[in-house]
Amino acid sequence: MIYSDLGVLSVISTIRRALNKSSGVYAFQNISTGEFVYVGSSVNLARRFMSHSTGTGSNILLQRAFAKYGISAFNFVVLKEYHYDWDLSTQENRDELLALEQYYLDLLFPRYNISPTAGSSLGVKRSEEFRAKIRAAFIGVPLTEQHRRNMVNGSRHRYKPVYFYDEQLNLVTMYESLNATCRAEHANKNHLLKCINTGQLFRGWLVTYTQINIL
Repeated sequence: MIYSDLGVLSVISTIRRALNKSSGVYAFQNISTGEFVYVGSSVNLARRFMSHSTGTGSNILLQRAFAKYGISAFNFVVLKEYHYDWDLSTQENRDELLALEQYYLDLLFPRYNISPTAGSSLGVKRSEEFRAKIRAAFIGVPLTEQHRRNMVNGSRHRYKPVYFYDEQLNLVTMYESLNATCRAEHANKNHLLKCINTGQLFRGWLVTYTQINIL
C-alpha cells in the first residue's frame, strides 16, 4: 500500500481509517528519487504515521527532511503487514515484528535510520512528560543498599549530556546523561564510557561529553 499527498487532510483521514488496526513494517519514500529513506515498524501503523507527521516521537533526520522538502515530497508505504499470532506471547509477537523490520533495514539501507538495528530508540527525543512519568514510577520505591551504591557511583555522570555524531561530525542526537543513554540504547555502561574516553566508535557513532563545533 502506497499513500501519496501526505499533507492533504483527506489522505491523512484515509490512512487513519485504513491502518488504525494494522500492524507491520512501513517506510517513507522520496518521490523524486524513489529511494526508501526511512523504515520502521509499529503495532498500529495509523498511530505511528501520525506521530511522524506531527513530529511527536519521530526520527530527527526524517523531521529535518520534512521541514526542508515538505511531507508531500514523500510517500508513506506499508512494506509488510503483520498479523498477530495469538499462540505467541506479546513479546514474541513484538520480536517477530522487529525481525521483519530488520529484514527491510538490511535490504534497503534507509539513510534516515540513525541506528541500523530494529528497535533502537536512538534519534527519538523523549518528551518531558514521558520523563516525568518514568520518574514518578519510582517515587516511594524503597532503595536497597546496592541501589544506593549504584546511584553514588553514577552520580558524577548524571548531569553530563552525551552527544552522538555521524562520520561528518554532524550532531545526530543527544541524551541528558550517561545513564539515560545506557537505558535508551540498552548499552553497557563500561563500554560506552570507554568509547567516550578513547574516541572509539559506538555502533558507528562518535560519542562525546562535549559538543563539537565545526568552523
